[in-house]
Amino acid sequence: MEAKIDKGEDTEQALYSFDELLEDVGLGWYQARFYGCMCLLSFSEGSFLSVITMVNPILQRQYGISDFQLNTMIALIFLGFNLGSVCSGRVSDLYGRKTPFFLAANLANLVGYVGMAFTEFWPMTLCRVLQATLVGFFGPLAYTLLAEITPRTLRGRCMAICSATLSLGQLYGYLVGYVVLRNLEAGDWRLCLLLSNIPGTLALVMGYFYTDESARFLLLRGKGPEAYEIIEAMNRINGYPKFISVDSVHRSGLERWAASLQLAEFGLCRLFQADFALITALIWLNWGVVSFIYYGIVVNLPTAIVRLAQQRATLGEAGALASNHSTLFLMLTSVSEILAGVLVSAVVEVRCLGRKNTINWSLLLGACACVLVFLVPSQLVLLASLAKFFITVVLVLLYQYTAELYPTMLRSTGLGLANGLGRMSGVLMPVCYGLLAEQALLSPYLLFGGMALLCFGLNWLFPHDTTGADLDTLEAPKQE
Repeated sequence: MEAKIDKGEDTEQALYSFDELLEDVGLGWYQARFYGCMCLLSFSEGSFLSVITMVNPILQRQYGISDFQLNTMIALIFLGFNLGSVCSGRVSDLYGRKTPFFLAANLANLVGYVGMAFTEFWPMTLCRVLQATLVGFFGPLAYTLLAEITPRTLRGRCMAICSATLSLGQLYGYLVGYVVLRNLEAGDWRLCLLLSNIPGTLALVMGYFYTDESARFLLLRGKGPEAYEIIEAMNRINGYPKFISVDSVHRSGLERWAASLQLAEFGLCRLFQADFALITALIWLNWGVVSFIYYGIVVNLPTAIVRLAQQRATLGEAGALASNHSTLFLMLTSVSEILAGVLVSAVVEVRCLGRKNTINWSLLLGACACVLVFLVPSQLVLLASLAKFFITVVLVLLYQYTAELYPTMLRSTGLGLANGLGRMSGVLMPVCYGLLAEQALLSPYLLFGGMALLCFGLNWLFPHDTTGADLDTLEAPKQE
């Protein structure tokens, strides 16, 4: 078997892009091992997020933590997420994907176990912030790695499925809470944290044995021998779908492809120049807005359920939102996220929808759902789940869209900075949410709706979609 390199010119002079190589190598067990590890880490991140938000009312009750202290803790956690995301991109674009990724993931897992020993407010907060910083660091790198090893025709669908494991992790966290906690105000919160940390440990053991550095990155760094060794392993593990080995023709084509990209200047300032300036501005806006809304719903929903139940009890209305059934309500919101991942995997490769259109229409529908939360508070859980569904669709696609819009030598930097900006909006979210909630408990959802509408209007300025396009180019895919 032999893969053909035919671009209407001498094969010794033809470019053979890494995306063409991935199409020839195909999707198989090599990528499955990567996805298995990354999905477990994403699962662990989701369980971490759901558990730390679910136990906040318990910590307030047990240790007398004020609303101000709680909001400070949440803001500092998101500041940690931001710091990790911003640093990860540049570090990995300079020093590789795998080593920084697994170093941060191992430390985050270790800190997760150590943090269960603290009961004082500031040591507990600092431990959570450190863990959030490390999670923020390795999170964008996971999507960068997956984007760089997945064939372009399957990239969107596969990454959407991986993104859905974050929601599965949240569901697992809420399930742990349902089993371990008596309700949202009492229970063994340390056991919840312990159980939420276990999937991350399994992922790290798996990743140690079954993952490699990005061959695409190595080629562009001029480390051909290391890259070809990984490519040979990828081809062998996938069953030699198109060729037996990477011969001199393939290598010549790949080296010409790498050389053509190395001629370009990919410094940090490149994000704000020429064709990337508008893209970067719109990507940052989307990450900031969508993260603000998403974390606003996720972090504050448990507290909102408790407060709404207290208000209804004061008024003598029926309802048991603060009972153990409240964790079941939270599980419903996670199910909505899983369904969002399923929807994205189904439509993301459809050309008439793709990334851009699906993001825009989901923002519009999410804005409508947020407004309805404020107008119909009796249906808080149902409508918040609906809003979270559409916002999750946007968030899943933003990871893919951002990774695809930037070339390899800027990809991790671009995604890390965008993700970091999104986390920074999480720092501002508790303050804004708290100020508005003092006026009316669910008034922050009006702000969420307005922000989503703003993005919906501006997103039509995105120059193009990336569905089926080659990475490292801004060219639209050719119609077959």
